[in-house]
Amino acid sequence: MPYIFNIIPNDYLRKKTIGFYNREYIKFNQPENPDFLNILKNTFGKENNLVLEEAKSTVIKILLEDLPHVIQYNHSKNIRNLICLCVPRAKSLKQYNENQLLFIYAVREALSKIDSISDGTDIIMRTINTRTTHIRKPPSNFDNNGDLPYPGILKNTCTLMVDKIRGQNLILIDDVYTNNVNIDEDCIQALFDCGAKNVTFYAISKTRN
Repeated sequence: MPYIFNIIPNDYLRKKTIGFYNREYIKFNQPENPDFLNILKNTFGKENNLVLEEAKSTVIKILLEDLPHVIQYNHSKNIRNLICLCVPRAKSLKQYNENQLLFIYAVREALSKIDSISDGTDIIMRTINTRTTHIRKPPSNFDNNGDLPYPGILKNTCTLMVDKIRGQNLILIDDVYTNNVNIDEDCIQALFDCGAKNVTFYAISKTRN
């Protein structure tokens, strides 16, 4: 069963939002850390297909276990007709290969097996590069261009299908919620600005406070 937490209003987010997560993110290569999420990102495109498929299967399994609880929580608040969408990756979609988009494919596969929720993973699409925040020392051949997070960056760098957001109850999914980076807060606020009726957040993992 996923853990629940509050996402607190700040310069990026004007409304308290309920969040869920499956496990803590400690540090890459540390015991019990969900390293499969780093593998699935495949940021440098060097992971082999077998390892990627293993990581994808792990994510699907977790989503199939956790999302029904998130749905049940919403139903208990009389929030129904849920649509699920994902926080986009940092770079323009056209910059990624198929084997670097396996997280969103995992979400889509899980959603196809869950009742009471619709697939809205095409609602947000990154069109302008932003900085990849989780890479501290990128290799010399990795062009980590784009802005760091600022309030409103998602609306300035993404195409949003406003007609599919306005008046809807949404579950926003990310792989890792990172405290104090505010990427997810900014995305939640963008959805509210587009007229979302309700937004619940879910991440596979959450960094420690």
